[in-house]
Amino acid sequence: MKAIRFAAAGVAGMAELDMPEIAPGHALVRVRAAGLCHT
Repeated sequence: MKAIRFAAAGVAGMAELDMPEIAPGHALVRVRAAGLCHT
């Protein structure tokens, strides 16, 4: 799955991660769109 990873303050990048295993009682939510405020 695609993810945005923050390496340090102000340093972010796209990463391809393995799908996590879902524990009983937990849920995996698919996000179709997201926004980040630069200010």
